[in-house]
Amino acid sequence: MNTTFLAILAGVAFGAWPIVMHQSNLGGTAMLVFLNIIIIGMTLPFMLSKPLEFGSVDWRWAIAASVIAGIGMLAFTDMLPRTTPATLGTLYMIVLLVQFTFPLVYRMVMGGRMSTTQIAGILLASAAVVLLAWPQSAAEAQP
Repeated sequence: MNTTFLAILAGVAFGAWPIVMHQSNLGGTAMLVFLNIIIIGMTLPFMLSKPLEFGSVDWRWAIAASVIAGIGMLAFTDMLPRTTPATLGTLYMIVLLVQFTFPLVYRMVMGGRMSTTQIAGILLASAAVVLLAWPQSAAEAQP
């Protein structure tokens, strides 16, 4: 499979699973545990089919990344059951906006500069989230 197809497949899966999981009515921690059990079950055959290579692993970075991902998943799965069908889309758009701007900020911090076009893109994406999240009616605007 080529990388473009894999990126699209990952995007579809990452975009769909929270919406599908929201329908399960699992609580935050239970949702995360169930999700991880299923993911381990799905990936185990692939892990066992190839030898695991740990020769040049810098465990500090692997542990840091895992802790950060764990914090994100805990926050996300705690948020998900608290949403309604009306608020899920808005909150999910906020998560995705922050998620996709993060690599640009990383690039800027690591010495690369953000172009005017990239800054405009972040601002336009932020405006899109605000406009897409804007209540359509007075009834929708009330909590």
